Amino acid sequence: MRTPGKAVLRLIYFFKFLEKKGGSGALVPFPPGTKGLFYYHLAPGSPPQAGEIRFKECDSVQQFSSGEDLQVDTGAPWTLPLFNIVNSTPRRGYLEEPLLAPGLVDQELVADLQRLVRDSRRCKRLLHYGIALYEIDQPFVTDLHVATFGARLITRQTIQTFADIAFWPTLTRHSLRIPGNRPPFYGRVRARFELMNTPQDEERPILHLRILGIIKPIEHRVVQDFMPELRAAELLMYREARDSDCIPWSYSPLMFGNNYKVLVEFLKCRAADEAKFAV
Repeated sequence: MRTPGKAVLRLIYFFKFLEKKGGSGALVPFPPGTKGLFYYHLAPGSPPQAGEIRFKECDSVQQFSSGEDLQVDTGAPWTLPLFNIVNSTPRRGYLEEPLLAPGLVDQELVADLQRLVRDSRRCKRLLHYGIALYEIDQPFVTDLHVATFGARLITRQTIQTFADIAFWPTLTRHSLRIPGNRPPFYGRVRARFELMNTPQDEERPILHLRILGIIKPIEHRVVQDFMPELRAAELLMYREARDSDCIPWSYSPLMFGNNYKVLVEFLKCRAADEAKFAV
């Protein structure tokens, strides 16, 4: 894509992971006949670093409001996050004309993100690890057949890697181990974490997981009775023992482990950002 000022932005529709080919992937082209308008999107109440470019499918500017966002096959809108633009050298020239000049993004925010990129590269943090969360309760899309979940937690002060979160506790419990040590479901859902407490000194944060919607129909991989059917608008539930009642799945990282430090730091920095920038 080229702007009137000749800024060039190379766009990728989708990168598809090919599990059967040793973990490699392939670029998926934009659907034939794709037509519409790019626009800058920031969800109401979201911090400014969560901004992203989206594509509205429509025939003209006049039809923009009635158009629909272009989707990728994960069930989420196609996006190009602001952080990815800042992080990618070929895309940095695209900041000035379409984003900074009209005031969609301010220079102070860009400077903060550029500092994060430099610091992350210096510390060899994973800049492309998993999805990006700017709020702990931000909705995200995930496949159910994966054993663990990972994300980048991004504030204006820090970028952290939140890794190896197991949604399926039975994979580590010998009494309820399932055949093949596999997650119990196929499917894809839209979900979010819910923070159940406000961690104070010497207190571990507790997260629950709420299923917001079913994107790809859920199928059972194995016969099991320790996790009930997943339902939209309900918490992820499980049984601690075969004859016990279902309780909400929870994640509470071990004190002084990496995920504990990451989560506590993220919550503190996010609160500081909100106090300083009022969002």
